[in-house]
Amino acid sequence: MGFFFLLRRSEYLKIGSTRHFYCLKRKNVFFSDSNGRPTTGVAAISVTIGLEGSKNDQYGRGAWRTMHKSEDPIICPVAALKDILWAREEVADDSIFLCGETTSADVATAPKATATSAGVSAANYSTHSIRIGAPQRFLQVKPVGYRSSC
Repeated sequence: MGFFFLLRRSEYLKIGSTRHFYCLKRKNVFFSDSNGRPTTGVAAISVTIGLEGSKNDQYGRGAWRTMHKSEDPIICPVAALKDILWAREEVADDSIFLCGETTSADVATAPKATATSAGVSAANYSTHSIRIGAPQRFLQVKPVGYRSSC
């Protein structure tokens, strides 16, 4: 999710034992069908998240970000958000925050473990790596061009 929406860790995770007021809340996640109407089922072709603020939001206006469905379920933001919500229901987590009690340390464990298993120094990877990785990937795609199927 952090990758798809270019989120700072403070925008969706607890940092240690604290959380910023603008940390992504469940009530600010919306799925839409092809006509832009709210939906929760398989008809969802996009997901919108609402951030109530951010580190650099000087005026407290917040922001809305929308991502559309991908043909590949492994890299699909719509599927990713549905999976997060499903997992939250399965563990009966009723936190108002989308990622519940998940901390940045919890999330940092995955890329570090992957790096270690690939024989790369884990010290080079963190939650910031996830955020910066998306723009770098977008820049790699841009020179060869990208045509939306929408």
